[in-house]
Amino acid sequence: MTAIDDLVNEFVREDGFFFGLHHRQLDPVAAERALQALKRTEIGTDHGANYRLADNLFHAMLN
Repeated sequence: MTAIDDLVNEFVREDGFFFGLHHRQLDPVAAERALQALKRTEIGTDHGANYRLADNLFHAMLN
């Protein structure tokens, strides 16, 4: 799995960081997992991965 996949997982997992925030719950373990994935994430030449990342981040800002 790539770093982008790991970060996207935090949006869709029931125990993921962003899912928890949406429900006003902060899980420190999920927060650390999301932070580590974010630190490893780079925009690269995989356009599909870049699109998934941008799509998830954009929708997170709108919610």
